[in-house]
Amino acid sequence: MAQKTPQPDPPPQGGREASADAAPEASLRRIPLVPLRDDVVFPKLIVPLSVGRRTSIAAITAAMDKDKQVLLVA
Repeated sequence: MAQKTPQPDPPPQGGREASADAAPEASLRRIPLVPLRDDVVFPKLIVPLSVGRRTSIAAITAAMDKDKQVLLVA
């Protein structure tokens, strides 16, 4: 019996192949990023964050000046 060669998975919907004709700038957004150390934040939850690094403060300030969205990464 012959073995089947594994086939690669198809690219995910919305990937480069699906939107190759669209301008990359139109589909991408820049969101300020703040790394977290000991905090856990859930969506739609209001929690105080202790931010001390200059880059984190700048990211939060940029978010507040624009659309108030920031990416929190643990």
